[in-house]
Amino acid sequence: MTNYTDFLSQVFLFKNVKMATLTKIVQNLKTEIKCYEAKATIYSPEDYEPKLGFVLNGECSVNRLKSDGGCVPLNRIGKGGSFGIMAVLTDVDEFPTLISATKATKILFIDKSDALKAIRKYPSVANNVIDFLAKKIIFLNGKVATFSADSVEDKLAGLILAESRRLGTDSFKINCKRSAETINAGRASLYRALSSLSDSGLIRFENKIVYIIDREGLERNTK
Repeated sequence: MTNYTDFLSQVFLFKNVKMATLTKIVQNLKTEIKCYEAKATIYSPEDYEPKLGFVLNGECSVNRLKSDGGCVPLNRIGKGGSFGIMAVLTDVDEFPTLISATKATKILFIDKSDALKAIRKYPSVANNVIDFLAKKIIFLNGKVATFSADSVEDKLAGLILAESRRLGTDSFKINCKRSAETINAGRASLYRALSSLSDSGLIRFENKIVYIIDREGLERNTK
């Protein structure tokens, strides 16, 4: 595990934890590293383990399963990203989402018992968890606003704001196919909504990149 100390120092659980402390924590961690091929299921509502997973390399998709068998894309998790914190902090009967590998992916898993020991023993680790959960609530609130909006334009405005907060930037590349699936709209409707938001001066859309021009205006569209 000492080979992964530098990596763990960058993940949310151990961010800003002193290296001497982290080294001590890492020496006692029970971990497991698994590799997944593209499209492989990592966690599903019925098949999961109470462990915290960190993406060493590759990428995962997070989807909410619908009653009709379909799914709603919620997020993408790249290197350093994580999943499973709620399975560690609570005794859930089923995992809330479907986690799949979008390409060849390697995951480092930390046992629930070890994660809880670190959280209980080290205040800096506990504070990291609180900060992470607060940001997760903000992210999920943005998703709720997106899904509950009346028009495609309003749903797209919510999605753009959520992505901006997640990425920490006012300009980013947008995947139109994935975005249309997320807001449950057709590709043509999505392009019309992009055009409408652009004509209103709220965004600029060029070469698949969205530039936020009027953040307050976008926020008004989601209320």
